[in-house]
Formats: sequence, C-alpha cells, structure tokens
Amino acid sequence: MPFGCPATPTGIITTRPFERRDHNVIDYVLRTCSAIPSGELSPGAACTAQVPSVYHAENLQNLNFTGFEGSAEVRLPYDQRIRAAYTALYGVQNALSRLHTKYSFNYPRNDGVLAWYGHLPKKFVARSRLGVLDRYGSDPYALWDAAIAREFDHVTAHFVLSNISDTQYEEIPGVVMPGRSFVFGLDFFWHGR
Repeated sequence: MPFGCPATPTGIITTRPFERRDHNVIDYVLRTCSAIPSGELSPGAACTAQVPSVYHAENLQNLNFTGFEGSAEVRLPYDQRIRAAYTALYGVQNALSRLHTKYSFNYPRNDGVLAWYGHLPKKFVARSRLGVLDRYGSDPYALWDAAIAREFDHVTAHFVLSNISDTQYEEIPGVVMPGRSFVFGLDFFWHGR
C-alpha cells in the first residue's frame, strides 16, 4: 500500500468547557501536629520536632474546578489517524485557605496529547502517543508510548513499548510510576471474528 496524504483529508474538531463543583470531599490536609486534637491523631502519626506536620483526614467543602477540553482528529488514507488533544483545568482553593491537600489539588493543570494510529503494509497495525502533563505543584513531564500488532490466522502478535523516554514521575505524591517497559504478547482465538 502506498502512503500519502489525500488532497482533502477528513477530520473532526471538538471543544467543551466544563465545570465541576465538589462538596463533602474527604481528603488529607497537611496540618501542624498542635492544630490536630490528640484524639484525632492516627496511631501511626509521629509528631516530633523533626516531623512537626502530618496529613490529617478532613471533610472539605466547595471545591470548584473549571476547565476546557479540545481535540482535533484528521483521518488519512489507509485508515490512518492523527489526533491532537488538550485539556486545561483550574481549581479554586478558596475553601482551603491556602492549606495543602494530598489528593484534591494533585491534578494536571495542562494535559496535551499527540497520537497517530494506522494500518501499515503486510497487515500490521501501529500506534504512537506522546503526552505532556503539567500537574499542579510539580514539574511538567512527557510520556511516549508506541505499539505494533499483526493478526495471523488464529493468532495476533503485539509488541508494546511504554514510557519509552523512561520519565520518572508521580501521579500520586510519593508513588513513583514505572519507567520504561515493554510487553510482547500472543492472543489465540479459535472461532472466526
């Protein structure tokens, strides 16, 4: 199959503003040990001069988030697609009076994705995805994934590369996500599709 762009590729563009208002959210708030009643300190909390603050479970009110999602997809010949997407999210922390929470405000402020999917010669199917996240309170990072697969008579073989750039990142503070990895697999099927 030859490759190339048609004179008039087809595509779609979508945009969507959104708003989310959360009430009665339970999250962990960083508090000085002296601000927490002694009966509410968890048994494992170690309040010392070296560790003067701990996360304390609290019920939060009026967490407001406003955002925008937009994407564009172009369909090319031979069932190829290129997609770009962007999401922006802004959270209002007025209800917290500048307190630090463990989860509520650990969100991507900016999230962009550029992806390609397509059929290749010899019945191969491939995809590649590059994403960039700018998470609130941390440095931006990029993730790149790619995969290729081919279907045979009763077997589909696939090879997936994840986090090709070996980016070190944390989706939840303190939990380091896996680095570069790859998976090779075979799917067997006995009945016609």
